[in-house]
Amino acid sequence: MDHNIENNPIILDSVCKRPHTFTFYKNWGLNINNSKTFSLVENGELVQNPLENQIAAVSVGIVDGEYIVDLDYENDSQAEVDLNLVLNDKYEILEIQGTAEKKPFSKEDLDKLFELTKDQIDEIFEVQKN
Repeated sequence: MDHNIENNPIILDSVCKRPHTFTFYKNWGLNINNSKTFSLVENGELVQNPLENQIAAVSVGIVDGEYIVDLDYENDSQAEVDLNLVLNDKYEILEIQGTAEKKPFSKEDLDKLFELTKDQIDEIFEVQKN
């Protein structure tokens, strides 16, 4: 079996409050959902860790004028603003997807949603480490 990560797509499992799945591409496709990477390296299934940083995804939005982190289906369906962020552990943006569902939103709203995301992202990173 070829264990070179550049020749093989890798699928990892993830831990977060709600399942957030996304695809991250470098020279190969990584469908990342969790941090079992270290055990895969330790038991020889991977020859090296393909991840340079931790990454996590969170949904945030504005519902009835209230800023909400980790939108559930009910909140998501009622959101004035729906924003999905994928960040690394330096809070750099890997992916951002947002929609003004009912009316445009301001840069200040975007900044506030981004800041609210950080605590949730940190919680996911802690779960990933354990």
